Amino acid sequence: MPGFGSLPGPEGDAGIPVPRPPESNEQQTTDDIHAIKAKYVDGNTNFRVPLQLAANATARLDMTGQRVNSITLVAATGVIFGYLFDVSGNAGKAAWVPDYCVSAGVVPSTIQIMVPERDDYVLSWQEGANAAATGSARIQKL
Repeated sequence: MPGFGSLPGPEGDAGIPVPRPPESNEQQTTDDIHAIKAKYVDGNTNFRVPLQLAANATARLDMTGQRVNSITLVAATGVIFGYLFDVSGNAGKAAWVPDYCVSAGVVPSTIQIMVPERDDYVLSWQEGANAAATGSARIQKL
């Protein structure tokens, strides 16, 4: 009868995979430090974009090469629509349906969205109520 763990049994491998113990405590410590550095230092993204948008104006940010999984949008005045693609060609025209938006009905209004972690986002924002809008966006990898 197969048991717990990843030992071969009469019917093939059984149980859940169990990693082999480290060769030494020193090697495990080194591996752990490298894993922490890779997660919190090397792959960290924390980028702030100030937004001052005239009526139907757009702003674009190419995040290619930067790992992103969180976008926080703040509106101090007006309405700001956010997109997970480039809408800079839509400047001066009525805004498209946004992926997310924030309105400064209660100042400042904030929304945070989690997005699938990728490194090829081209983000953009457009003023969405045919008036001026100000705020900021924070793009992060948490």
